[in-house]
Amino acid sequence: MIRTRALLGVTSALITHLRRHVVGYLALALVLGIAPAYAAGSMVGSAQIKKNAVKSRHIGNGQVTTTDLKKGAVTASKVRPNSLTGAQIKESTLAIPKVREFYGTPGTITTTTTVQLTGLTKEEVDRSSFLVFYNTAAESADSWYPAPGLGSGAIYNTRWFIGATGPGAYYLTLRFTTPDGSGGYASQINLTKLRVVVTTLPAP
Repeated sequence: MIRTRALLGVTSALITHLRRHVVGYLALALVLGIAPAYAAGSMVGSAQIKKNAVKSRHIGNGQVTTTDLKKGAVTASKVRPNSLTGAQIKESTLAIPKVREFYGTPGTITTTTTVQLTGLTKEEVDRSSFLVFYNTAAESADSWYPAPGLGSGAIYNTRWFIGATGPGAYYLTLRFTTPDGSGGYASQINLTKLRVVVTTLPAP
């Protein structure tokens, strides 16, 4: 019994000693090169980390970089709504309408004038909407009249149509008519500017 008590006393004293001097012993072990790698602050292998053990609080702010993310890891569901702006988006990857402008040649015309729609294909023409604006010398240089519609002073009307001289060779013709549209407008018109805005929807 006495021996047992003595052994227990020694064991208890040894444990107390180790607890008080554990840092010193670890330092000694590091010097001798016999401590585990992670005790020296080295990276811990993935096999030593329990599943789902690493939390947000364990990661320093700004420590996760682009190279740490697996390709395709960030999906749409992980992106905060309305957080991406034009600077973060490559426009060429978006299915957005394509807008182009074409201009006619100023000059004195009688009844019709034509604008070449260079570069438009048949498929694009079929998916496009057209806005036509013009101005004449009788109006302020800052004015624009839409076509179709009545012109300056309602003395004539306008119409337009699209035609082609061959594959991919489309043009728009602006026609000036009498106010009721029953015939061509016979007087000369001094056209100062003509603009056609073409908006083409993406291919389905």
